[in-house]
Amino acid sequence: MKKIITFLIIFILFKSFSQSNNFYDYIVLNNNDTIFGRYQTEYFIDLTGKKIPISKKVVSIKKNGLNYEYKNLTNKEFTSAKNDSLIRIDGNDKLEINKKVNLLNFHKYLFYFHKLKKNMRKDYLITTAKDTIFGEIKTRNIIHKFKFKNKDFKINGRNTIKFRKDGFEYFYRKKRRAYLTDSKYSFLKLILKGKVNLYEYKTTRNTGYTLGEETHYYIERDNKLTLLTKYRFYKIIKEALHENKLLHKKIRNKELNYFDIYMIIKYFNEYTIF
Repeated sequence: MKKIITFLIIFILFKSFSQSNNFYDYIVLNNNDTIFGRYQTEYFIDLTGKKIPISKKVVSIKKNGLNYEYKNLTNKEFTSAKNDSLIRIDGNDKLEINKKVNLLNFHKYLFYFHKLKKNMRKDYLITTAKDTIFGEIKTRNIIHKFKFKNKDFKINGRNTIKFRKDGFEYFYRKKRRAYLTDSKYSFLKLILKGKVNLYEYKTTRNTGYTLGEETHYYIERDNKLTLLTKYRFYKIIKEALHENKLLHKKIRNKELNYFDIYMIIKYFNEYTIF
């Protein structure tokens, strides 16, 4: 029995190392070079730790399991009916490029889009009465609330169990507040499903000078939601995902960090013996 268990451990470790690139993001350059690493919005970090700026040389990006391609679109083109299957890499509904381009921040004006598969294009909502309503769901201005486009139905926790927007499911859940004035109940975006689920939660709040957008993450295991915080990140992972020691080592060695949470949960789900 011990020999069988040892063999399984060796096999899984070998498989994880031989297929490790599957867990990383990648970029494809205009010379067809593919570089594996971690996408960080303004730049890409390759497996040696080198930072590569996001520029027009980058023709496509793989982030969190989805492929995004560079497209030169105007705001009107992006929101047109013919492009209703395109989603931005940052999930925003609009391009918002009316400001004069600052060359120092040019990456903010390079837009990468993922084309949804046909069966994922329709947004829908499940009501508390278990009815299904189809229609385009948008975010409401700069705050992260949701509404139906051209429909009177108001999306909130009193009438909605979950909805699908841009191919992702959102669930109304009770959670730990991400900050002091945050709501105890919110819609969380499921970005990875498995033994451990991973949810993304975006907020916009006043930072004193302007409205700032923040992205928070929750992991769910055995129906328990846990908020991940940057400062206690490793401790939380070590306690919540205690089985995979190799994963802990990768975090300790700074191969993976808080911003690589999708890769961490994917690695845990696929290469952990329970």
